[in-house]
Amino acid sequence: FDKLARNFLAAVLLASTRLWLRAYESTP
Repeated sequence: FDKLARNFLAAVLLASTRLWLRAYESTP
């Protein structure tokens, strides 16, 4: 469970970071 939760947390963090970067780059 710990490993699964850690993987899930890492995936969410990566996705949110990529989304934030995309939004930041799209903003002039």
